[in-house]
Amino acid sequence: MPKESFIQNRIRGIGYAFKGALLLIRTEASIKTQIFIALIVTAGGFYFDISNTEWILQILAIALVLGIEGLNTAIEKLADYIQPEYDKKIGFIKDISAGAVSFAAIIAIITGFIIYLPKILYISLNFELITRVCKLNYLCIFVTYVQRKKNNFQKKE
Repeated sequence: MPKESFIQNRIRGIGYAFKGALLLIRTEASIKTQIFIALIVTAGGFYFDISNTEWILQILAIALVLGIEGLNTAIEKLADYIQPEYDKKIGFIKDISAGAVSFAAIIAIITGFIIYLPKILYISLNFELITRVCKLNYLCIFVTYVQRKKNNFQKKE
């Protein structure tokens, strides 16, 4: 049997990688949730017109969470295959694996706060400022209206 070329071997490897990614997406609720969150955050990136550096940080955070979630799933499936019954040591291994996902998720959330919190606060504070200006305008309009009515009343006397 002839040996596969390096390029054929890489192409086959990429095919297996895509197959694994599709299996993850189809079978794991946690990955579906993470992808949904990633899509929302990506839409937020377009809405807030984040910088290239912010895009890089956001993409790395998303990739980190999805990658570690995939590894966690693989570890859990392997552990369940090796020991289908409850085992304290297997449970410990699964908990550590899930803890790694938690670390990645916390870092991703912090990254999201660093990117988006200033933008959201800016919009929120500007909205508050605009609201105050509008209220002030209404007050000015009301005072002007009262002054005109008063002047009209005084002219009639």
